[in-house]
Amino acid sequence: MTTREKTWGAAAAAFLISGMLVGFAPLDSDAIHAAKAVATIQQIAPEAVANPEGTTQTTDPGVAVSDESVGARATIPTDAADGIQIEGVTIGLPFAEMADDASASQLPGVVVYDNNNGSATVPVIRERGTVQITTVIGNANAPKRYDYPMRLARGQSLHLNEDGSVVAAGRDGSFTAYVASPWAKDANGDAVPTHYEVSGNTLTQVVDFTAATAFPVVADPTMDILWWGVAAKLSKAETKSLASRISTAAGGVAAFCGYVPIIQARVACGMTIAWRIASWVDPVRQAAAQGRCAQINVPYASGVALWNVTNEKC
Repeated sequence: MTTREKTWGAAAAAFLISGMLVGFAPLDSDAIHAAKAVATIQQIAPEAVANPEGTTQTTDPGVAVSDESVGARATIPTDAADGIQIEGVTIGLPFAEMADDASASQLPGVVVYDNNNGSATVPVIRERGTVQITTVIGNANAPKRYDYPMRLARGQSLHLNEDGSVVAAGRDGSFTAYVASPWAKDANGDAVPTHYEVSGNTLTQVVDFTAATAFPVVADPTMDILWWGVAAKLSKAETKSLASRISTAAGGVAAFCGYVPIIQARVACGMTIAWRIASWVDPVRQAAAQGRCAQINVPYASGVALWNVTNEKC
């Protein structure tokens, strides 16, 4: 075993040993692969699989994980080729035609697709119907490009933003989906160069690893597709800074609009927010005073009148 492979082996072994001791139940090859993939994520980027909201206890054999707790149906399929479904948006998965069916992992609500090419796909349903999709890249022979073909609402198309994020938006400025800027980490937790490309309605994450990269690599496109909208949670420092500047004055408006999570929505924000901002001052200032974080909530296909700010735990 090479030095670069030791981290993955140790992480997986720790789970497999404990798994075999509990009840002495043997693990099949699919379960072992799923355990390795999830153990890798837990070691390199544990937040990517933390607190899953979905359940694997479904009565539909075509559904591996589902969640209807927030009023919107989100499903992860048994067959990767069926794609993830969230309220009218379908997210296709990389190498779906060659991937194995979803395998349950050691974490309830988390399944793994073995892509049979040195990579694995691990989708997780998060709070408010958000789906986060993580790719585990096992070695330098695995692909560098991971395609996510998306079926969107009529009139919507994908647009690559200046900050590397992607939004599904219409010509009228309405939007229905948001994908945060990508990231990737190697086995040591160091950043691996990565970026998005958009072709039609296919989103591609390119992970520029090399033979010298410490494997495995965890690449997370953070497919935060929310059924109700998108939110931007400010840090404590950002909350305090905004609280000191926010007001009905033009300077306060500009400060607030800079934090709106969809670039296409910032123009509308600057033009119409002045009459709405007064109701947002209190939650921002309260969050700053309490050492908490302000969160800007932007429902899809909505105007500024339906935007709101909440005082959240950081």
